[in-house]
Amino acid sequence: MSRGELAVQTEDSENFDLDLLTCPVLLTLFFEPVMAVPCGHLIEEDAKNKLETPGRCPCCRESVLSWIQCPPTFRNMLQSELQKAISERRVSYHDIHFNSDHFVKIVGQKRIVDDKGKVTQEEGLKTPTGLRFITLLENAPKHLNQKPVTRTESADGTVTESVGKSAIEILSSTPQGRGLLRKKLHIDVSGKFFFGRTEILPTSLMIQTNGKSIREWLSMTTAMEKFEKDALERIEAITEEERIITAQKERLSNQFRLFLSRGAQGGAAAGGSRMHSEAINPVLQHVAYGEESRVRDALESVKRDPAQLAALLSDTGTVKDYSDRIITGMTLLQAAAAAGDIDMCLMLKNYMSPEEFATQLAEIFPNGIEAHETDQQRNTFNFDAILAAIRAATPADLDAALNKIGAEFTQSDSARAKPDHELSLIEALNRFREQFAQHSHSEKIFNPQHLLRAFEVYNALWNQCERDGSDRDYKKRDLFWRQIIGYTQRFMPACYAQAFAQGLYYLVKVDQDASWRPEPVNRALKLKHDNFSYFPLPVDPRSGLGFDFAIYVADLLPWAGVQGRSGPARAVDIFSKTFVEQKQQACRTLCREFECSRATSLMNVVA
Repeated sequence: MSRGELAVQTEDSENFDLDLLTCPVLLTLFFEPVMAVPCGHLIEEDAKNKLETPGRCPCCRESVLSWIQCPPTFRNMLQSELQKAISERRVSYHDIHFNSDHFVKIVGQKRIVDDKGKVTQEEGLKTPTGLRFITLLENAPKHLNQKPVTRTESADGTVTESVGKSAIEILSSTPQGRGLLRKKLHIDVSGKFFFGRTEILPTSLMIQTNGKSIREWLSMTTAMEKFEKDALERIEAITEEERIITAQKERLSNQFRLFLSRGAQGGAAAGGSRMHSEAINPVLQHVAYGEESRVRDALESVKRDPAQLAALLSDTGTVKDYSDRIITGMTLLQAAAAAGDIDMCLMLKNYMSPEEFATQLAEIFPNGIEAHETDQQRNTFNFDAILAAIRAATPADLDAALNKIGAEFTQSDSARAKPDHELSLIEALNRFREQFAQHSHSEKIFNPQHLLRAFEVYNALWNQCERDGSDRDYKKRDLFWRQIIGYTQRFMPACYAQAFAQGLYYLVKVDQDASWRPEPVNRALKLKHDNFSYFPLPVDPRSGLGFDFAIYVADLLPWAGVQGRSGPARAVDIFSKTFVEQKQQACRTLCREFECSRATSLMNVVA
């Protein structure tokens, strides 16, 4: 249905065609239609992911530049005609489309008030869309009680079903939803429960949410629920206070034992006796974010108190870096070394004894730095499966992937059971993202070999496509660059991201002319030649780095291309390898220097 068709039809309501209220893809009545630009035809919002030909209108087959929200004027016309059709019993509320995923977001949307008392976001159920959802559920028992079932068929014909949550279950999962259920609850003389005109089925009343059945939640008042919640919070607060007191006693005891241990060992901390302390987390967070000046300021502020400085440098904490990698059980130095932040390590060296410095490095490289590098080479991520999927992809599959249709961080349950060769391209990309994230987050020390291997695979793909002409529109290479190279870059620690943002061309010598001089690392995350930052990543987990683009690191070279567009990656590969090799060499030198220093110190003690 286009804007023109709707305008003509609504001039004469008696001749209004109910087909114009129906989504041509889902064959249900519109609830939240979107409009195709430029043709003006309408489909339901979540029908976009079910189009047989993405990028084309299902009504007129014309190319679609974008889908936009249906303008209010036309939405009001639709609602008016829909209500009239319902009142005349030509259709029912059961025929209206119900998107449970959209409903979950509406129920979970909370009211936000800024510092000036202005409401910047209304509670979801009180918005116009929320009120329409409520009206729909009050009149459609199927939508209120029925659990949505998603069916997926594999290449061999196997059908897999996944069952979601019903609307009554979604509502009962939040205090505001339960409050709404109670407000509109009616119990008739036979004991049946109703939400508006819709019966809440006995099977729905038995569903357990947040520790109670829906029937139990509805038997309470909102005041009773609040009283119970406050009482539980008071009990938890008392329990937490007892835990803190116990932890403080244990910490004091550990500090005393550590004091005796350090006195006996000449001040060298033993790896097994490090204490975990939340007090160092703010400074450890600065280390994880590559904020060298802030770490230095924190150390300078306690420099005159040797005991406090020693605790700050020797205790461990727990934080997350920009890629949500958990950094735990590490000191400031160990976290910096694990990230490959050599400059941070050298700064920390100025505040530590050589013995303590060497001890901490030995704790995270127990078999030596060379053995650790060999292990990282051996554990490099295998990109073969995703490379095969991209090579075998059809143009339509590539378009869908580049437009991020179906892109997620995790695989669906049905896709998880399939072997690699049976996956669609979208499913293969989802599997790659999930596996790579798990692989990267499982590593205590950042492994740069993943990214270097990705560049090697990309170069091989590029060369093959050039030889056999199989990618004349560059979509395979474009997809690999954006969503494979870019995705691996999401998991780099801050010091690597800062170098990439500044541009490796300015930091490492490859084949620049004789006048070239390296720049000092500026510790900035904003890209040198683009108006955005490497980190933090966008709020939308399916946008930005790893979905829309990858980061170039040699963008001043003649063949480097434009940010976000693929091109020959040989220069990027060479610069990245040189950068990683320099970091590894610096780390080897650091470890060897202080291993020698520690050995000399021990020999002096023995003598």
